[in-house]
Amino acid sequence: MKNFSKELSYVVVAMMLAVVMFPAFEPGFASALTSDVKTVVTRQQVTSEISIALSSTAVTMLPAIPGLTGGVGTGSTIATVITNNYAGFTVNTTSSSTAGDMIGEVTGNKISAVAATPATWAVSADNTGFGMAITTDSANVASPAIYASKNSGTDFGAVKDATIMKRTTATDADGETATLDFKAEVKATHTLPVGQDWYTATTTLTATMN
Repeated sequence: MKNFSKELSYVVVAMMLAVVMFPAFEPGFASALTSDVKTVVTRQQVTSEISIALSSTAVTMLPAIPGLTGGVGTGSTIATVITNNYAGFTVNTTSSSTAGDMIGEVTGNKISAVAATPATWAVSADNTGFGMAITTDSANVASPAIYASKNSGTDFGAVKDATIMKRTTATDADGETATLDFKAEVKATHTLPVGQDWYTATTTLTATMN
């Protein structure tokens, strides 16, 4: 009986020590968390894009030019460029003919392109002429565009290899526009063989992000 009491006291002491020491070995149970905070960082890339649209991709110049007495024909289209590229865009033109001429579909004759540098329209008395003028906001024809400071629609240049728009910032949702005015003239006293025909020139506009 005496030994039993002694052993019981040992057990009681051990249990009391266990109760006292338990928090030291298991602090989580002694001081439970009441809150915890974690963060997550979410990233989404938005890429730059560009689009160009034309109000008309087939321009029939009017009126028809009389082959003997000569005359002038005109036509136009509007180019609209939209981009979210913060550095802006550039629009260049190329022509289906090396010089930017209009070529007869049957005869192969030509209505010759005017000079590359835009200038006031002028065709010599014995010649023909074909060219393009640009009308757009001056901010959209930054140097070295060939139409810089010549973008009011009164200066005509050859349609080949021309930078017609150059903007250095992104556009809004409506985009930026440029009116392309085409003009052809045959002088009554021309000496070139401008025979009866449909004369065509295909102008390609390429919009590129800067």
